[in-house]
Parts: sequence; structure tokens; C-alpha cells
Amino acid sequence: MAKVTGHNVAGIKAPVMAGSIGPGQLSIEVDFCNNCIVDIDIVSQRPLHTYRLLQGKKTQHAIQLLPMLYSLCSTGQTVAGLRAVEQAGGYRVGVEVSRTRAVLLQAENCREILLRLGQNWLPRSDANNHLMQHFMIWYAGLQNLFAAALCLKPSTSEVIAATRELPLQANLLERLLAEFFGFKPTELATRLSQLCLQDVTSNPVLQSVVAQQQRFGGFTFCADLPSLPDLSCSDAMARLEQLLTAADSRDYCVAPHWQQQCCETGCYQRMQHEPAIRQMRQRGWGEIAIRYSCMLLELAQMPDRLRMSAKECFVHSGTDKLQLHNIGYGIAETARGTLLHRVVMEQGKVAEYHIVAPTEWNFHRQGVLAKKLKGLAVESEQHALELTGLFALLVDPCVGYQVSLKSELLHA
Repeated sequence: MAKVTGHNVAGIKAPVMAGSIGPGQLSIEVDFCNNCIVDIDIVSQRPLHTYRLLQGKKTQHAIQLLPMLYSLCSTGQTVAGLRAVEQAGGYRVGVEVSRTRAVLLQAENCREILLRLGQNWLPRSDANNHLMQHFMIWYAGLQNLFAAALCLKPSTSEVIAATRELPLQANLLERLLAEFFGFKPTELATRLSQLCLQDVTSNPVLQSVVAQQQRFGGFTFCADLPSLPDLSCSDAMARLEQLLTAADSRDYCVAPHWQQQCCETGCYQRMQHEPAIRQMRQRGWGEIAIRYSCMLLELAQMPDRLRMSAKECFVHSGTDKLQLHNIGYGIAETARGTLLHRVVMEQGKVAEYHIVAPTEWNFHRQGVLAKKLKGLAVESEQHALELTGLFALLVDPCVGYQVSLKSELLHA
């Protein structure tokens, strides 16, 4: 089986991993023949049923275990778990607590996107390393500031006292991102909507957008998959309850679908209707550049989202949407997409636990990666591997993966 190691495409560090697939990673195998991607096969080594370890645990212990069991989007996992347990147990939390959890969730999403951009897309430099160090200091401080919100029955007074720091924290993040972009984050939308392929710019972020178009703008992909609907509405949650109480509910968590269709969730689905992105599409920018720009634009909006979190909640909880005895749903929008937790409680302990993660939606064997790439004409094996790895990064900025080429013997 052919594999590739690190290489550079138009100034972008290769998103392809080589070697044996590790725990928690995805194996993506490209079937390439006659200058065409014939098929994409995805095998997951992710511990998809780890949540069974939560069964039988007291609810407080289960919540404490979540960030230990799930290193990816650990804040999102905790927030979704808290929401599910609170609904199942009939616990009420103040609006300040919900807003504070939304702040922590947005901050984690910011971290995941920024880390991935620094690792895989933008040139490494002392300036960028210095910026990441400052960001991680800011992020750790924010976590400490609002730590009281990430527990059952939190102290509302302690959370309220911490929220007075929100405007300052948003301003600090805005300064850090201004250093990252090379201009105010609020200017990115205008710059993207006016960006031309012929533009000569010394700005590394805008250069990286142009690089995507230069390298991959000639590809025409099929239509998008349906977006995952709002799972917090009553009808959707009633449908989920049917799916997650069926005999094959564990299989559903591994390969979820909605009304017998694969769906996509994540940054692209959240941002594709933004005016700047619509204008880029109208002006002929290709899908790779557009998906990449969605990630940049979501990052640029983070300071304003933190400010808005002081006024409204960004975490769907499902609370009061579906009244079921001792059953609760928790939903959180993570960097990867919509994360769903379902819990059944009996006598203060977890009787059942289900998690449907965004990675399982996006890397379904008939999901967005397979649909977009299957049948695509590509000039070489190397190009097929590069494109597959690049698309995987754009679909899910958090999960680890390995891309390899299926043996040519299969086509002999």
C-alpha cells in the first residue's frame, strides 16, 4: 500500500500522515486508477463506544470523566454532557451559566481552528510561534476564569462575577487575531469578498487563500450534502429518541444519517451563507478556497461572538423542547460540527449514554468526503493524495488521520 510523507503544495504544509494508524485516527484509503479517484474507503480507529464507561457512574463522576475520555473538543463534550444530565435530572441553571459555557465553547473552537491553521496551512515562523504562545496563555486564563460553570449545580454568583471580565477577554482575543491576520478581524469579510486571484499581497493569510485557488481551483465538485438540521427542535429530538432507542442504536452512533441521508456538519455549513462567502462563490472561487475561507471567517468572528455571548446563548441544549422522564439531550456546536449527547438516569446514576460526534457524520463512508472525491479526475496519484488530505482537513479540523493509496494490484 503506497503512502506519502510530508510535502509542500503551493506553500501549504501537507495534511497527509504516514506510518501506522494510531488510536483515535482515521484511515483514508484512496482507490486511484486511470487518472481518477475511483473510491474512498474510510476506516475509523476512534474509540466510538468509550461512552459505555460512563454507564453506572454517578452523574457528577460521569461529567468529570468526559474531558478525560475525549481529548478532542473536551469543553464541547463537557458542555453537551452537562446539558444532557441537567435536562434528565430536571436541574435548572441560570442564564449566566449558559452564557459562560457558550463563551468557553467559542474559545475552544477558536483554539482548534487556530492550531490547525498554524500546523497545516500557514508558514511557520518565530512570530507565529510567539502568537500561539500568547493565545494559549489567554485561553488558559479564560478557562480558569470561567471554570466554575463547568460543573453540576454551579455557583451562579461566582459565574456572574467572572462575566464582568468578558469585554476585556474579547478585546484581548481581538488583538491577538489582529496580529494573526495582519489586520482587524472585522476587515476579513471585506477583504475576502474583494480578493482577486491576480492580487499581489504580502499578507500570509490572504496568500494562503490565493494558493488554494491556484492549486485546486480547476476542480468541479458535486453538489453539497444536506446540512444537518437543528437537532434541538422538538420534531428532531423526537426522531432522535426513536433512533437511539432502536435495537441498532449503537450502529447509528457509528454511522449516523438523517431521513436516510448522509449530512454534513461543521464550519462550512455554518458559514457558507455569509455574504462574503456568497460573493466569492459568485466570482468563481473554487470549493477548496471557499471552504478554507469559511474557516478563516469563523475565526475572525470569534471576538464578536464572545461579546454576544454576554447577551445570548450559543449552545443548543434541547432543554424543555422534549419532555421525557429521566432522559436528557445535550447539543453543542463544536469546531468539528454538531455534537450530541443523550443520557438516561436512574437513581442519580447513568443508566444509558449515547454520543453522536460530528466526525461520524462527516466521515461516514457515504459522507461528504466520499461523495465529493469519488469519480473526480486527478492528474496523478500524488495529486489525489494531496487533495484527499486537504479535503479531510477542511471537513474536520480536529481529528487525526492517515491518507494512503490502495494497492495497484487490485487493478491488475
